[in-house]
Amino acid sequence: MLIDSKVPKSLWGEAVLTGVYIMNRSPTAALPRNLTPAESWYKEKPSLEKLRIFGCQAFAWIPGQCRKKLDPKSQELLMVGYAPNGYRLWNKSTRRIVIARDVKFNEKYFPYAEDCEESGLEQLIVPMTYEQEGEEVQADVQAVQPDVQTEAYELTDDEDLGEVEEDSALPSHSDRDVSSGRFGEPSPRRSERERKLPG
Repeated sequence: MLIDSKVPKSLWGEAVLTGVYIMNRSPTAALPRNLTPAESWYKEKPSLEKLRIFGCQAFAWIPGQCRKKLDPKSQELLMVGYAPNGYRLWNKSTRRIVIARDVKFNEKYFPYAEDCEESGLEQLIVPMTYEQEGEEVQADVQAVQPDVQTEAYELTDDEDLGEVEEDSALPSHSDRDVSSGRFGEPSPRRSERERKLPG
């Protein structure tokens, strides 16, 4: 649900709750006569009219007591879950969950999906290979990757590593800048105080 709607990962808890809500209203083979868990628990068939697409655009009505004469009558939110008497909606600007009952949905529009397209992130197709019962299978996976170049070295069992010579191309500890530390990170501060053993 998070991937399809492009909702931020910080809302993973809402996605889990929504997934459980939907699973409890889906038939399962674990119960007799294709009952749903909600039907088994509440002793009546649950209504599916309340189900909406996770991450879609929602407009919640603002009551008259909470707005002034020329203020808008609804606010744009994001559908992220279900409440007992309404919906759980995410306000992007205040970054808070709002529970509302009177809501209109646009299930064809996903605000966060548009934000990803505007940010200029390109999706790269990265081929991946894996083994399935002794044969190699190649799969295409879509992922957003930053422009990072890495070098990989592969060692085989038949290569003899042997002893590393003193004048090899590998840098020694003395060649490395001690003040910069490993990988360009600053080295930890050390006390100049003289250390004495106890006793």
